[in-house]
Amino acid sequence: MYKPEGKELMTRDETAEYFGVSLGTLNNWSKSGVLVPINFGGRVYYTRDEIQAKLRLAS
Repeated sequence: MYKPEGKELMTRDETAEYFGVSLGTLNNWSKSGVLVPINFGGRVYYTRDEIQAKLRLAS
């Protein structure tokens, strides 16, 4: 996990595993605005806070 600017970030693989979905589903969620990706150093990340907030809303 990476923490630039005080944000705890998860990679695409970590996020997909956390949600139990494929990378394709994660990509679809990003395109539709369900999750907002952060591009950092040529890679895509998601903030842990946003992921946990989405899970709270879903439950």
